[in-house]
Amino acid sequence: MGRELGVFDPQAGALEIHDVNAGANSSNPSNLLSVGSTRLYFQADDGSTGDELWRYHESTAVVQRLTDLMPGSGDGVVSGPMTSLEGRVYFAGTDPATGSELYRYGPLGGVSLVADLYPGTPGSLPSRLRTFGDVLVFGALFENEGQELAISDGTAAGTSLLTDIVPGSGASTPTPVARVADLILVSSFDPERDGVLGSASLTGEWTDLSASVEESSSRPEILVGDSQGAFAFAATTPELGTELWIADRSGVRLVHDVAPGSNSYEPRDLLLRADGRLVATNSSSSIVSSEPLVWDGSTIHQINLNESGHSEPRGLHAVGELVLTEAENASGQRVLWALDPTALTAEQLTTERTYDLVASCGIDALFLIDDQLWRTDGTALGTQLVTTAPDGAFWAIHALCDGGEADTRALLAYQSTDGDTLDLWASDGTAAGTLELMPGFDTSRGLYFEMPHALSASPSAPRQGRVLLSTLAAGSTHRELVVTDGTPAGTLQLTSRELDPDADPDGLYLLAPLQDGWLLQDTRGDTGAEPWFSDGTVAGTRLLEVVAGPVGSRPNHLSNPRPYRGAQVSDVAVLSLFTPERGFELWTTDGTLAGTLPLAELWPGVQGEALDLVASGDRVLAAGHGPNGEGLELVVWEKPLFADGFDSGGVSGWSQTSP
Repeated sequence: MGRELGVFDPQAGALEIHDVNAGANSSNPSNLLSVGSTRLYFQADDGSTGDELWRYHESTAVVQRLTDLMPGSGDGVVSGPMTSLEGRVYFAGTDPATGSELYRYGPLGGVSLVADLYPGTPGSLPSRLRTFGDVLVFGALFENEGQELAISDGTAAGTSLLTDIVPGSGASTPTPVARVADLILVSSFDPERDGVLGSASLTGEWTDLSASVEESSSRPEILVGDSQGAFAFAATTPELGTELWIADRSGVRLVHDVAPGSNSYEPRDLLLRADGRLVATNSSSSIVSSEPLVWDGSTIHQINLNESGHSEPRGLHAVGELVLTEAENASGQRVLWALDPTALTAEQLTTERTYDLVASCGIDALFLIDDQLWRTDGTALGTQLVTTAPDGAFWAIHALCDGGEADTRALLAYQSTDGDTLDLWASDGTAAGTLELMPGFDTSRGLYFEMPHALSASPSAPRQGRVLLSTLAAGSTHRELVVTDGTPAGTLQLTSRELDPDADPDGLYLLAPLQDGWLLQDTRGDTGAEPWFSDGTVAGTRLLEVVAGPVGSRPNHLSNPRPYRGAQVSDVAVLSLFTPERGFELWTTDGTLAGTLPLAELWPGVQGEALDLVASGDRVLAAGHGPNGEGLELVVWEKPLFADGFDSGGVSGWSQTSP
């Protein structure tokens, strides 16, 4: 049996599979649409009639094909979302005479063409269908106007062009977003500006809202924390361009207008130290010099590594009181440097490029130069070769210590010159202590070391000297969890996902460190994409099922299957999860199902917004939109006094703030 329709009964705990395309082939059911409480519509291919409209009826448990618009094996239902209006299903259907047009199906009237907006083939190609109250809004191709916004009340007379957003035959490729009173909010394409947000009235008047939205959005990015409750980030304002900002318990303030006026500094890497000093690098496209900056809490300082003023540093790694970065020297070579943010000095450590392959914790760091493993304490004298890879090269490195150790240990990905697999190695910073742990991983994506997110903790950050990895063995079809403490005996595989034929082969992602373990997302056939917790043992790797059945609380049919990462705050993790009732909202978990709880709704309703989270002390920060449609700004969540996510004043634990 291939990919088929499964119906899960949470009360009975039973999963019923309907084999639409009998045998080993798949019918690939998609665009599922629930109408009423008993009918589920979807498109599928039974192997003989092509993609057509099907229905599952809960009361009879019968799956039935409803259309055969394109005779034979041709596809009569075009891939794309379906929608419903007054109990009828509307979809893009194709037949030889009309091409692709708007069709509808009703239990009483059967299937029928709604309107032939573009006579002949290929038709109007309806797409992105949405229902807003008593009307349908969608994108459609018109003979003279191109791909523009159409509206329908479900009748031929009531189906027409709503507005020509890009005048003439140009295509705006509109996507209906929401309805506010009698206005339809639309995301569209403009040949001069790319994305445009606007509103269309039900009578066709178009208003461009992009300018006002841009002015109300500072678009915070590159968010980093200092573990004390403060954050540094880049944000954009019309007056200052993109500059450095600080958010701490006293509020939000500009660090410095590095590129004067509306010009932009364009930050690239940020590191906020526990003493409050901020180290920053910027994009080479900025109008100001591309050299490391240090902010000491009151004054901004520049450390010149190159007389040209454009050393273009990449990456920032704390080593004791110093910071490592790769940048150009006076000869134009990219080499490793050590910055002293207190003395405002720098020292060149290498004569060759490291490609930012650095692992650091404690008072030293390990880094790679081609087939060599090096060690440094941040001084040229203390930078020494550890070992050379035997007949091969090291390709990646990941710290294996959590900051509580004096010396850095690291994991390495090694490939021999004639080898067709990657091997997992570890090093304690000595030649004798650099050894193989587990061989045989896929060369392209088998050993993916989760890097720190926005320079905050890596989701696979070491817990008690161990690291959890999402790996793919050579010749295997599915990613598996592997835990290691840096020794062969302490390296083992925790899962056997390939035994589940319906598991998503690549659907295994680490979300956040949590207490003595890790929070992750796994996509299995019977549960969908759900959070899991692992303490690094087989018995301690468990499902935290938020949405019963194969739907999952983080649906993997979204445009980006990689989930946003969570953040650990004290003894819990905060993360975005999806439920049918609330959409994407924030939850907390202590790693148990009973301790996985929803926070207060930031966006009431079923849409919500998934957030990429960064923690600092007892605070979590993200860039998000406000509950009333405010532009993209900084939002901060502080661990509340009460488990429901509300402060004592009865308001959400989230507060919105902006530069």
